[in-house]
Amino acid sequence: MKNYKKQAIIEITLVGILLVLLNFVATTNFIRLDLTKEKRFTLSNSSKEIAASLPDVVYFKIFLEGDFDARFKRLQQSLKETLDEFQSYSNGKIQYEFIDPNTEIMDSSGTVEEKQERHSRMQQLIDLGLKPTSLQVDQENEFSRKTIFPGALVSFKGTKEFPMNFLREQFGMPAEIALNQSIENLEYDISNALKKCVNIKKKKIAYTVGHGELGKDYTASLTNELSDYYDVERIRISDFPAAELNKYACLIVAKPDSLFENYDLSKLDQYVMHGGKLLMLVENVRAEMDSLKSRGQTFAPIVNTGLEEMLFRYGVRLNSVLLKDLACTRIQLTEKLANGGTRPVFKPWTFAPLYFTQSEHPIVRNLEPVAGMFSGTLDTVSREGVTKTVLLRSSDHATTLQAPVLLSIEGSLVKQQDMILYRSEFLPIAVLLEGKFNSIFKNYGNDSITKLLGYKNQIDDNRMIIISDGDIIKNKVLVQRGNEIVPLGFDNTDQIPKTYGNKKFLMNCIEYLVEGTKLMDARSKKVEIRPLDREKIKLYKSQYQWFNIVFPILLVVIFGYINNFIRKQRNT
Repeated sequence: MKNYKKQAIIEITLVGILLVLLNFVATTNFIRLDLTKEKRFTLSNSSKEIAASLPDVVYFKIFLEGDFDARFKRLQQSLKETLDEFQSYSNGKIQYEFIDPNTEIMDSSGTVEEKQERHSRMQQLIDLGLKPTSLQVDQENEFSRKTIFPGALVSFKGTKEFPMNFLREQFGMPAEIALNQSIENLEYDISNALKKCVNIKKKKIAYTVGHGELGKDYTASLTNELSDYYDVERIRISDFPAAELNKYACLIVAKPDSLFENYDLSKLDQYVMHGGKLLMLVENVRAEMDSLKSRGQTFAPIVNTGLEEMLFRYGVRLNSVLLKDLACTRIQLTEKLANGGTRPVFKPWTFAPLYFTQSEHPIVRNLEPVAGMFSGTLDTVSREGVTKTVLLRSSDHATTLQAPVLLSIEGSLVKQQDMILYRSEFLPIAVLLEGKFNSIFKNYGNDSITKLLGYKNQIDDNRMIIISDGDIIKNKVLVQRGNEIVPLGFDNTDQIPKTYGNKKFLMNCIEYLVEGTKLMDARSKKVEIRPLDREKIKLYKSQYQWFNIVFPILLVVIFGYINNFIRKQRNT
């Protein structure tokens, strides 16, 4: 008996010493284990670096607290876990709190004054940039609706404040998948917010001008977003010294409609050969909505910008066609009434296609559809050492018109008898080129070109993105409202206004071109959905409840019996 007591004392002492040692090691060494299959709790190296380099406190005020269903509880829990991960690498410089904006906002009852007050509070959050979501709650077959704000306000040094929205909704996508994609992107969104806070020394990017490119008003929406991360300029490359172009991390060529002379082409070419990145939105056919609406029809000619040969040498052929697609946005038309009046109507407009992706590349992963207008198509051309990734495609019900072509509003509306014509599938619209590029002037022997300062024949590793629709980057401008800028991708021609993925796509393109895979690695994270079978839950609900009640008790009884039996055996 004494030996047994002595052994027990020794074991307890050793366990205590071991716990003290483990506690000491845990407090002096930073160790975290992620046992999940998809490593959902492991941050990318770039996210860790951003968190560790914060010079001051970044505060997240998160409006995701309150009474809502399990799906949003899952988003809330995942957000908390992700922020905890960032916090552990930030030396305490990331702080957050979850706030219920107002429990009364969630309730649709009350007096007229109470409803007005709730509406005013909701509008304040919307004005700050937070997007509300209407949530249908099912409680034992009784349905109710609630409005929640799955977003946050992020502040740095107590002054710089901007909104974050966590929920990524895609049209036609099941709510469960949309929520899962939102969870997958939490790390990227938080990293991006931290980067926006501390981005002091910005890299430079520039729009080219002088060849009929879009004016600054029509690229203002994207420019405003880019300005949070980069110094954005507009440059006329014909007047710009070739050697100084390299101070720009990326050049954006936005829908030119006139010719690039050889000297300008040489500057772009050598910019690429010296490591510069290009985002080019180039169309081979000119068609504009203004002339079509004013006349009812318009002629769409082929446009020669001089960029066609350069892009062909790099690995892309621009096709002289106009895309028509049954997956499209709507156009506002005027309909005459029997009493002689008119009214606005909205009809599907096949020259305003929606673009989708079949790629898992970080640029387009979890991306909403992108809206276009009067698009061409492109093909990839085999070039040694160049890898092509198609980022955007048409739908599987598309067709093309060979330019030059006469266009009319009536001829571009969706008609039942024309459905059979839309047989083309997944036509390429945007492509990423990566790898080795040869100068387009490599074999020209032109002294005026080859004598450029620092002329190079090729570059072994570079990247560029080519898009065959210049309207992807073009925001609307409301002239009647004093040139008010409409957010890029916003569309109010349907019953429910939508914001398409144009801005996010272009921001991702530029980020990938300029930063490479640094922050984009966070976008590659996948969180596998493991949903419960709702039918089985309803069918076997009582069995599961009894099992959860009885099994733990039974397990304790069995363990007690076994433990008692072992003790009796030792004593005998």
